[in-house]
Amino acid sequence: MAEGVAVYFEDHRESKDLGRLALRGGIVSVVIQYGNGALQIVAAIILARLLAPEDFGLVAIVTVLTSFAPLLIDFGLLDATAQRSRITPAQVSGLFWVSSGIGLVVAVVVAACSPLIAWLFGEPRLQPIALCIAITFVLSGLSNQHMALLRRTMQFGRIGQIQLFGTLAGTAVAVVVAICGYGYWALVLRPIATSFCVAFGAWLACRWRPGSPVFDSEVKSMVRFGCMWWVLRSRTPCREPWTG
Repeated sequence: MAEGVAVYFEDHRESKDLGRLALRGGIVSVVIQYGNGALQIVAAIILARLLAPEDFGLVAIVTVLTSFAPLLIDFGLLDATAQRSRITPAQVSGLFWVSSGIGLVVAVVVAACSPLIAWLFGEPRLQPIALCIAITFVLSGLSNQHMALLRRTMQFGRIGQIQLFGTLAGTAVAVVVAICGYGYWALVLRPIATSFCVAFGAWLACRWRPGSPVFDSEVKSMVRFGCMWWVLRSRTPCREPWTG
């Protein structure tokens, strides 16, 4: 186990195989991402036939109001881990707890605002929808650093597989719930199932486990880097598909 985890913390050095690994991983990642996109289109067509337009509208309201959350939870910490030439398990643990804390705070804020959302739109069904969607933000924070370590070792194909697995699981759950006649709950449970499977897949693929939080000068420096990177990236429309 220790030897398997050590690979995530090796120093970044020039390698003859670096270009080949990056090219192969990039090709696999692109293929899987296109497959993931095709699966989402098929899922949308199927659910459109099983659900009413009103169901999509209810969930879309909450989705739009919370669209800021994935980028906020990332906070550039994924890139801070992936790009660093040298990093220790203790430092990644520190970033893990920061990311998890942000995810939890965002979830609590969304949950606390759920009555306000329902009141503003005059639709009481929005409150339980917002409460359930908040769960995805906690799961996102829990998987952020595991994804970063996979990226650090250029396991792009594995990352794509995790995403595809999450999309497939979420789609399956949504279709079953829709067929059972639970309406908009199919669209609510879909991102929850997807986020859970992505988090589970990330923890399964990356054997590193967080330890006690450490916040030394290096961790603080990485948080500052992530913050600056987050500000720069938030000004552009492009985001990496598997971080959102």
